[in-house]
Amino acid sequence: MNKGDHLPLSDHIIRYISPTHIDHRSDGVSRMSATGFTLRRHDQGKLSCNWLEYFEGSDEEQLQYIRDVSRVTLRKNGRFVMLNVGVTLSTVKERTLNQILLHAIYEPLDATDTLRADLSHAVLTNFPDEDSTIYDCVKDLLVQTIRQIFPAIVS
Repeated sequence: MNKGDHLPLSDHIIRYISPTHIDHRSDGVSRMSATGFTLRRHDQGKLSCNWLEYFEGSDEEQLQYIRDVSRVTLRKNGRFVMLNVGVTLSTVKERTLNQILLHAIYEPLDATDTLRADLSHAVLTNFPDEDSTIYDCVKDLLVQTIRQIFPAIVS
């Protein structure tokens, strides 16, 4: 796959959700907040994530590779969430009545002086304007398409 290519619809993306965007309930169940899918000013309309199937192995082995190349500070109470690419894109398209057509794009990151290369890096693009009412709807839909939740740090 080349930089800029669309990820296969059958594959999965992983997004890190920091503890501030998670409701840790007393029964041990964690509920993700839509704010965990908020674009930051420097994101240029692209939501950063990782392409799970870039790496070979079991889900847990693939996640460990992602932990190893992560450019964000992982926290003990943080979580990785897994979303199926095809389900996520089609859910957003259908539930927004074809107004929002997200794309999952392969966008590997080169190594820097202080950071390892992240060859599994990908982005979700074509987000609505942050000031629009549909922006919050899209973030809620992303939460609804979460397939699995994993600890960010494994003891």
